[in-house]
Amino acid sequence: MGGVANMAFTGTNDNPSFTNDGFSMLAGAVLAIKHFNERNDSAVEELHHYMDCPVQIDIDNSLVFNTDGSFSHASSRSFFQSKDIPCAMVGPFSDFPAVELSVLAQAAQIPLVTARSFSLRVVSDVYSPFTSSVFPDAVASATQVVTFLQHQNRSNYTALLYPLSDVGFQRREALGFELDDRNMHWMSSAYTQDASMGYVSTSRSYLAAMRAIKNSGYRTIVIALDDPLVDMQPIADAVELLAMNRGDYFYVFYDVMEPSHVFEVENKNIQKLLFGAAWILPLSEDIIMDNMFWKSWTEQGQDSVDVLNALNPMKPGEEGYVFANSDFFQIAEPEYGSAYLYDAIMAAGIGACHALEMLGGTTNGTLTGADHNEGIRQSEFRGATGYIAFGQRQFFLGGARKLGTSSWGAINFLSEEQDWFDIPDMLFPGTEWINFVPFIFADNTTSPPALLRDLPEQNYLSPALRNLGFALMGISGLSAVCACMWVFVCRKHKVLTAAQPFFLYIVCFGTLVQSSTIISISFDESWGWNEKQLSQACMSVPWLLSLGHVIVYSALFTKLWRINKVLSFSRQRVKIKHVVGPMIALFMASIFILVLWTVLDPLKWDRRELNEQTGESIGQCQSKNIGAYVGPLLAIMIIPTLLTGLMAYKTKDVDEAFTESWWVFVLMLVQLEVIFVSAPVIAILRNESTDGEYLGFVVLLWSFPMSTLTLIFIPKVLAYRRAIRGVDVNQQPKRGEHKGTRVSGMEDIHSHSSEPYRTSSVEQSSWAEAPSSTVKVGNGGFENEFSNRSAHSRLEAVPEVKESKLASGTRMEAACYFGEVHGHEQETRRISDEPRLDCRMTADDNSNNGGVVTHDSATSNDEVAEFATSNGDSEELEPDEIEPETLSQSMREDVTLTQTQQAIPDEQVNKDRVEENKSDQALPCN
Repeated sequence: MGGVANMAFTGTNDNPSFTNDGFSMLAGAVLAIKHFNERNDSAVEELHHYMDCPVQIDIDNSLVFNTDGSFSHASSRSFFQSKDIPCAMVGPFSDFPAVELSVLAQAAQIPLVTARSFSLRVVSDVYSPFTSSVFPDAVASATQVVTFLQHQNRSNYTALLYPLSDVGFQRREALGFELDDRNMHWMSSAYTQDASMGYVSTSRSYLAAMRAIKNSGYRTIVIALDDPLVDMQPIADAVELLAMNRGDYFYVFYDVMEPSHVFEVENKNIQKLLFGAAWILPLSEDIIMDNMFWKSWTEQGQDSVDVLNALNPMKPGEEGYVFANSDFFQIAEPEYGSAYLYDAIMAAGIGACHALEMLGGTTNGTLTGADHNEGIRQSEFRGATGYIAFGQRQFFLGGARKLGTSSWGAINFLSEEQDWFDIPDMLFPGTEWINFVPFIFADNTTSPPALLRDLPEQNYLSPALRNLGFALMGISGLSAVCACMWVFVCRKHKVLTAAQPFFLYIVCFGTLVQSSTIISISFDESWGWNEKQLSQACMSVPWLLSLGHVIVYSALFTKLWRINKVLSFSRQRVKIKHVVGPMIALFMASIFILVLWTVLDPLKWDRRELNEQTGESIGQCQSKNIGAYVGPLLAIMIIPTLLTGLMAYKTKDVDEAFTESWWVFVLMLVQLEVIFVSAPVIAILRNESTDGEYLGFVVLLWSFPMSTLTLIFIPKVLAYRRAIRGVDVNQQPKRGEHKGTRVSGMEDIHSHSSEPYRTSSVEQSSWAEAPSSTVKVGNGGFENEFSNRSAHSRLEAVPEVKESKLASGTRMEAACYFGEVHGHEQETRRISDEPRLDCRMTADDNSNNGGVVTHDSATSNDEVAEFATSNGDSEELEPDEIEPETLSQSMREDVTLTQTQQAIPDEQVNKDRVEENKSDQALPCN
């Protein structure tokens, strides 16, 4: 560069309908060249420091290129068509030509100063080391957009709409960086277009991009456009179609162009979209009417007008051609980009002078492009758009305008009646956003939309399912209470006495505990419960569920174990305390683990976000080390279940009056099927649907107690009804109903038909002809205490009349009842209230040879009971010696007085049986 520099600078003509944009910027360039050559410091004070600088801009030899639209290659073609390579380039005012020219500048080793470019590639030390920009880049713009959002209390849930272009991606990254730095949730949605054809792809259309933002629920939408005059209308149409312009969204535009141009397009959808929106723009100081740039603009005369018309690259007759009249500078206000092109030319000129100073006169009157570029980046001055300085070292953007050197304004779009727009908020270097007049929002109020986002889906439990859960719990609980009441009312009936009511009460209680778990899982925040209450409900779930299960199956196991011990003759007396140990041990083990869990790592209510964009969340009970407690607890729950199944197998051949073996197998199978169905549903839907997870739990928690109540109590209800009605449905002999002998009282439970109890003909024959299987008794008689299959019944021999060989006068009595005999004297024996299964058998023989009790010889040896007296000596207990006043009503009914059994006719036996059945049928259950 010599004393006079020739430059190439470009204006813009983005749309022929608005030709004064480019022409106004060209006027700003003419004014800058004039001020620099004259060292007129009216607008730039720093010019007086370079009075001795020999650099001049040769305006006659400078080239002016028209970019011919944002996406045209006209400026590049013009550069190659020029005869001489210029010493510097200035402009343009849009990204696409700026990127192209930055590449050419690096290739030619000449500096480029852009009037506006958001692309970080243009000012990057890596990609464009010879390019600088006086316009704030994408990083600076994103910073001020976010600070404005916070200024308007839109501090979260921001959506960005951007084009799929190089600059669009950079805007997204810059804005996302600022939002992340402030811990603000955000999402982005992109669109694409073919600007030359106006074609919009369906997969990335404006409508699809806007629909994605609506689906996110975010109510603050930032829109970054490459070309507003092309993109604004389809975006406005999409917003109208999606009903997103009803005042509940806040739109913020940033970058690009002068806002007033948008309203010149008469489109109602555009106006509806923009009303109440904000446009964040760097503000040049020419907006102040007494600004020195403004004053200098209006002072230009005919000489400046002549230079302006001479430099106009447009030819008369071409679309967009403008001819300036002599009063152009007094009538036409400078457009938005004029001041930036003015500062760009000043930067190029001052940079050349500054480079000469740095070199200290060693250049011999010439400057290389690299020296000139370094002088530009090292220069600082206050221009028409504010303080100009370059370099953002933290981002390696040596050609970018420094952050905090530009003023910013928030353009508030209004209606035509309100003069279209206002600037209620401004930000000056070193300050925060300042509000001068109220900002008008889309609902024509000064209050921003109330919601930052649509109310996110919280996956609250639906009232209908909650009511269903309570209804099922009510059914289960009511069934347990009714079953318990029925057992209590009918506890003295032989059907219930044989079933051991004490354990039936425990089963009812356990099912009631299980079903009450539904209450704990039926609440969330929507029902007014706070986190502490919900956490307590969470922790109650394992307590109720595990303890209820342990109670039910421990009771069933103990009940079956007790009857098995009775029938195995392992003890003379089997009290509850003899078999209740495992139940207590399992219960205490469960309590121990649950207490540790509650104290060390309790379940807590936690609401977890499922989708960051939509805000969808789900509330769950969580614990840090839940597996450490669930595992042992499940093991304890499985133990009584397996023991119950094992004991049911051992007692499978026991008469169903005493045991529920078959029904226990069915119960376990049903509950196992429920687990197989419910567990996968709960696991799959746990993080997807509260209603689905709740329904799976309800099915599980309702099926367990209801299956227990149904399969344990319904058979007993049916047996009770059969006993009342005298229906015999049991034809298979069981333990406790021997051939030739049987447990008395069973005819009341199983054989209430009009036919008396009879042995089969085979049994009769074997019993009569083979009386070799006997128990011999001394002359004094005996009393035996033994465990048997029947409660409240007696052991009788029913001989066949014709073939009976029972000695005359022989009597036999066996009474099995719940109670305990105290004392050693026959006449003072009493029965306590503590229930136990105790059997007595008394036999007497009036003959001199002693009594003989005949047992069916067909019965196997392992079924023959060998009895021993309770005191070790043979003794005889006469029924008359038991004091009736010490017996309960049920005991008095169960203890049968000794009768003399003789060979009597079948007709008499039948008559006696019928009378006895009638008597039992008339008995009430209490």
